[in-house]
Amino acid sequence: MGTLAADALDVSTAAQIKTAQPTSADRKPWVLLRGTLEPAIQNERYILTDTTGEILVKIKDDIWRGLLLRSGEEALVEGELEFKGSGAEVNIMYIQRAGSGGDAGVTVSQIKQLPEKSWVVVRGTIVRNIEKDNYLFRDSTGDMVVKIKEHVWRGLPRGTGDPVEIRGDIKWEKKTIAAFVDAGYIGKIQP
Repeated sequence: MGTLAADALDVSTAAQIKTAQPTSADRKPWVLLRGTLEPAIQNERYILTDTTGEILVKIKDDIWRGLLLRSGEEALVEGELEFKGSGAEVNIMYIQRAGSGGDAGVTVSQIKQLPEKSWVVVRGTIVRNIEKDNYLFRDSTGDMVVKIKEHVWRGLPRGTGDPVEIRGDIKWEKKTIAAFVDAGYIGKIQP
């Protein structure tokens, strides 16, 4: 059984993912991978190759967000690890050119200037639960709503005031004309 680096958000390898075991049906591990991508036979499926082997990844068309990679160019991808009948597959939520940065994070005030569907990393605290999946998030520049669905918590305790990192898409609420983050990942960070 492999040990994934997902808790610390270190890069996992294809070999680790191939030997990983499902933890539970409602908790899909979040993984980061670095490697080259080649199209597979199936639609939206790619083979990611790193120094330890190959793994099947699913990248929907809208996830590319205009990124073009040259043949053999490395990519850094992140997403949920799913266990299918044919083995492990990573459902990619974000892709970037390897070595291009992009993980420094943005602030609440910066998010308000970014277009919808931008992938962001924000660091701050959960202040309180507003309703159902909506939480008030705060960083040093302000407050905003983050939507964190049940499966995104992945067993993480839902305390308020703890420093967290949230990764997700920016969405715009049409009624209030306010931006919010639709979380794909949440993790606690060291203060």
